[in-house]
Amino acid sequence: MINYYYLKHVQKARTQHRCRCGITMIELVVSAVLLITIMCFVTSLSFRINLVWKDIGQHRVAVGELSNQLEQLTRLSRQDAAKALDSLTPSVVCVRTLRNPELSGRLIDDNVGTRVVIQIDWERRHPGKPVELVGWLIPRSETGENAAQIEANQ
Repeated sequence: MINYYYLKHVQKARTQHRCRCGITMIELVVSAVLLITIMCFVTSLSFRINLVWKDIGQHRVAVGELSNQLEQLTRLSRQDAAKALDSLTPSVVCVRTLRNPELSGRLIDDNVGTRVVIQIDWERRHPGKPVELVGWLIPRSETGENAAQIEANQ
Protein backbone atom coordinates (compact mmCIF):
# COMPACT_ATOMS: atom_id res chain seq x y z
CA MET A 1 0.00 0.00 0.00
CA ILE A 2 1.22 3.49 -0.83
CA ASN A 3 1.49 5.89 2.00
CA TYR A 4 0.01 9.10 0.62
CA TYR A 5 0.95 11.04 3.70
CA TYR A 6 4.61 10.19 3.12
CA LEU A 7 4.46 11.20 -0.57
CA LYS A 8 2.87 14.57 0.24
CA HIS A 9 5.53 15.18 2.89
CA VAL A 10 8.36 14.35 0.45
CA GLN A 11 6.89 16.59 -2.28
CA LYS A 12 6.43 19.43 0.18
CA ALA A 13 10.04 19.07 1.40
CA ARG A 14 11.33 19.12 -2.19
CA THR A 15 9.48 22.34 -3.03
CA GLN A 16 10.61 24.06 0.15
CA HIS A 17 14.29 23.22 -0.30
CA ARG A 18 14.47 23.85 -4.01
CA CYS A 19 17.50 26.04 -4.82
CA ARG A 20 17.71 28.34 -7.80
CA CYS A 21 20.71 27.61 -9.93
CA GLY A 22 20.27 30.32 -12.60
CA ILE A 23 19.28 33.93 -13.22
CA THR A 24 16.39 35.35 -15.10
CA MET A 25 16.58 37.71 -18.04
CA ILE A 26 15.10 40.58 -16.00
CA GLU A 27 17.85 40.27 -13.39
CA LEU A 28 20.45 40.30 -16.14
CA VAL A 29 19.01 43.43 -17.78
CA VAL A 30 18.72 45.29 -14.45
CA SER A 31 22.30 44.49 -13.47
CA ALA A 32 23.59 45.55 -16.93
CA VAL A 33 21.72 48.87 -16.74
CA LEU A 34 23.10 49.55 -13.26
CA LEU A 35 26.63 48.70 -14.34
CA ILE A 36 26.48 50.96 -17.42
CA THR A 37 24.99 53.82 -15.39
CA ILE A 38 27.72 53.61 -12.75
CA MET A 39 30.46 53.40 -15.40
CA CYS A 40 29.12 56.51 -17.19
CA PHE A 41 28.92 58.43 -13.90
CA VAL A 42 32.46 57.50 -12.85
CA THR A 43 33.88 58.34 -16.30
CA SER A 44 32.28 61.80 -16.44
CA LEU A 45 33.31 62.47 -12.84
CA SER A 46 36.93 61.59 -13.56
CA PHE A 47 37.01 63.95 -16.57
CA ARG A 48 35.57 66.79 -14.49
CA ILE A 49 38.08 66.19 -11.70
CA ASN A 50 40.87 66.33 -14.28
CA LEU A 51 39.62 69.74 -15.48
CA VAL A 52 39.51 71.02 -11.90
CA TRP A 53 43.12 69.91 -11.37
CA LYS A 54 44.16 71.76 -14.54
CA ASP A 55 42.42 74.93 -13.30
CA ILE A 56 44.19 74.62 -9.94
CA GLY A 57 47.54 74.28 -11.71
CA GLN A 58 46.88 77.37 -13.81
CA HIS A 59 45.86 79.34 -10.73
CA ARG A 60 49.08 78.31 -8.94
CA VAL A 61 51.18 79.47 -11.88
CA ALA A 62 49.31 82.80 -11.94
CA VAL A 63 49.81 83.37 -8.20
CA GLY A 64 53.49 82.46 -8.51
CA GLU A 65 53.94 84.89 -11.38
CA LEU A 66 52.25 87.71 -9.44
CA SER A 67 54.32 86.93 -6.36
CA ASN A 68 57.57 87.12 -8.31
CA GLN A 69 56.57 90.36 -10.03
CA LEU A 70 55.38 91.93 -6.77
CA GLU A 71 58.58 91.00 -4.98
CA GLN A 72 60.60 92.85 -7.62
CA LEU A 73 58.28 95.87 -7.68
CA THR A 74 58.12 96.47 -3.92
CA ARG A 75 61.91 96.99 -3.74
CA LEU A 76 61.87 99.84 -6.30
CA SER A 77 61.33 103.55 -5.76
CA ARG A 78 57.99 105.08 -6.72
CA GLN A 79 59.27 106.42 -10.05
CA ASP A 80 61.01 103.17 -10.98
CA ALA A 81 57.94 101.17 -9.94
CA ALA A 82 55.72 103.33 -12.17
CA LYS A 83 58.04 102.70 -15.13
CA ALA A 84 58.18 98.97 -14.37
CA LEU A 85 54.38 98.76 -14.18
CA ASP A 86 54.13 100.19 -17.68
CA SER A 87 56.39 97.46 -19.04
CA LEU A 88 55.07 94.38 -17.20
CA THR A 89 55.55 91.19 -19.20
CA PRO A 90 54.75 87.63 -18.12
CA SER A 91 57.56 85.10 -17.68
CA VAL A 92 58.23 82.23 -20.07
CA VAL A 93 56.69 79.67 -17.69
CA CYS A 94 53.56 81.79 -17.41
CA VAL A 95 53.25 82.15 -21.19
CA ARG A 96 53.67 78.39 -21.69
CA THR A 97 51.13 77.44 -19.01
CA LEU A 98 48.42 80.09 -19.38
CA ARG A 99 46.60 81.03 -22.58
CA ASN A 100 47.22 84.69 -23.47
CA PRO A 101 48.23 85.97 -20.02
CA GLU A 102 47.85 89.72 -19.47
CA LEU A 103 49.60 91.49 -16.61
CA SER A 104 48.49 94.90 -15.43
CA GLY A 105 49.20 97.02 -12.40
CA ARG A 106 48.72 100.38 -10.76
CA LEU A 107 50.06 102.44 -7.87
CA ILE A 108 47.71 103.75 -5.19
CA ASP A 109 48.70 106.31 -2.56
CA ASP A 110 46.92 105.97 0.78
CA ASN A 111 47.61 106.73 4.44
CA VAL A 112 49.65 103.53 4.91
CA GLY A 113 52.00 104.18 2.00
CA THR A 114 52.18 103.52 -1.71
CA ARG A 115 50.32 100.38 -2.69
CA VAL A 116 51.22 98.29 -5.71
CA VAL A 117 48.26 96.38 -7.16
CA ILE A 118 49.04 93.88 -9.90
CA GLN A 119 46.69 91.44 -11.55
CA ILE A 120 46.86 88.73 -14.16
CA ASP A 121 44.10 87.50 -16.42
CA TRP A 122 44.12 84.73 -19.01
CA GLU A 123 41.70 82.86 -21.24
CA ARG A 124 39.90 80.14 -19.32
CA ARG A 125 37.32 77.54 -20.28
CA HIS A 126 34.86 79.30 -18.00
CA PRO A 127 34.43 82.94 -16.97
CA GLY A 128 36.56 83.96 -14.02
CA LYS A 129 37.90 86.97 -12.19
CA PRO A 130 41.53 88.00 -12.63
CA VAL A 131 43.95 87.04 -9.87
CA GLU A 132 45.18 90.07 -7.96
CA LEU A 133 47.95 90.67 -5.41
CA VAL A 134 48.66 93.82 -3.39
CA GLY A 135 51.89 94.97 -1.78
CA TRP A 136 53.38 98.19 -0.45
CA LEU A 137 56.50 99.93 -1.65
CA ILE A 138 59.23 99.84 0.96
CA PRO A 139 60.20 103.42 1.88
CA ARG A 140 63.64 104.50 0.66
CA SER A 141 65.15 104.78 4.15
CA GLU A 142 64.31 101.14 4.84
CA THR A 143 65.60 99.91 1.49
CA GLY A 144 68.96 101.66 1.71
CA GLU A 145 70.04 101.48 5.34
CA ASN A 146 68.06 98.61 6.77
CA ALA A 147 68.27 96.24 3.79
CA ALA A 148 71.62 94.85 4.97
CA GLN A 149 70.22 94.39 8.50
CA ILE A 150 67.09 92.64 7.22
CA GLU A 151 69.11 90.26 5.05
CA ALA A 152 71.55 89.60 7.91
CA ASN A 153 68.66 88.67 10.23
CA GLN A 154 67.24 86.19 7.72
